[in-house]
Amino acid sequence: MPRRAAVFAFLLLAAAVRAGADFGGDLAAAEALSREKGKLLLVYIWSPACHVCRWLNEKVWPDPLVQGELALWSAVKVDSDEAVRSHYKWVVDDVPQLRVIDPEGNEFRALKRENLPEAKPEKMVEALRAVRQAWD
Repeated sequence: MPRRAAVFAFLLLAAAVRAGADFGGDLAAAEALSREKGKLLLVYIWSPACHVCRWLNEKVWPDPLVQGELALWSAVKVDSDEAVRSHYKWVVDDVPQLRVIDPEGNEFRALKRENLPEAKPEKMVEALRAVRQAWD
């Protein structure tokens, strides 16, 4: 019986982390949450045609370690076409890109494709933590 309870508790924790950390799809809502909670906003700019983006979507972002880190952020997934049209007027010449916006709406950091960590969850967590620590 205790083993069942432990498995159930783990599944509940994993579900809670996933529910709170998934990327939203609405930039304005993510900005508002960032301001309200005082969290950095992580904007993941991607394209469905990008093989690196597909790898991130399938192998990196769903990883429990990455999801735990994302729970500390306000995060949004934005298609490259939408990113170009946003009020930030980003130049999206390659994807994926990560843009980090502070709670006041200022761009704090940009990680373009060539600066992204290896497509390993541990490396992504390290990179995201380093950005948060630099902001603190």
